[in-house]
Amino acid sequence: MLTWKEKRDGPPAEVAELLGKLPDAELAKRLGVNRRLIWKWRTERKIPSPPRATVAPAVLSPDQVAQLGKRSDGELAREFGFSDFQIQQVRTRLGIPRHVPDRSEMEAMLGTVTDLAIGSTLGIAQPVVSKLRRDRGIPSTRDALNWTTELQALLPLLSDEALAARAGCGVVQIQAIRRGEQVLSNKTPLREITGLLGTWSDEDLAAQHGGTAARYASARQRRGIPVRGRVPEAPADSVR
Repeated sequence: MLTWKEKRDGPPAEVAELLGKLPDAELAKRLGVNRRLIWKWRTERKIPSPPRATVAPAVLSPDQVAQLGKRSDGELAREFGFSDFQIQQVRTRLGIPRHVPDRSEMEAMLGTVTDLAIGSTLGIAQPVVSKLRRDRGIPSTRDALNWTTELQALLPLLSDEALAARAGCGVVQIQAIRRGEQVLSNKTPLREITGLLGTWSDEDLAAQHGGTAARYASARQRRGIPVRGRVPEAPADSVR
């Protein structure tokens, strides 16, 4: 860990020797400093960034090669233990066109699993799957994502990636939760209660339809709907 003086005056000699030899992010992690500080020290000394590590080409068996183009690169990559890029690289080198899923295959899956899962399986962008599902009038699958108060408290503190790993879900789901669009377990979809925003308090909506008051406040604010305060309960002795 560097001292404040070292950060201000520049890197010690042993650190300066590593500039340009290790990626800025890796060196910053080792020293416990911000990545931009490493970048600043390196560029001030006109030291180029280290070359990116080349990805080793995937070595596939004849049986595996025979499946290229018949299934999506992503699906084959997960099965064969390579990255999507490595599979794409081999397929492109061999002149094999990418897999184009049968539309009927995708339509048969709509509403049975999440749009993200369909896109990942068939190698199609999730927005394309979601649009087709909406055009067909098929409701989205409700993911049984257990969104706890602990995860809600971490929402403003962690990145999408870190929170997805903690919750055991995809980054897309976390991004949807931030927008108030993700359907969580035991929570009413926002599209079904849009008319109640601003007519009930955020707290009352949370109590009645699940989630936290922040979920409804975010949805209300995006639509420009003013806040409605919670109606105070009358004291018991005031009832005549």
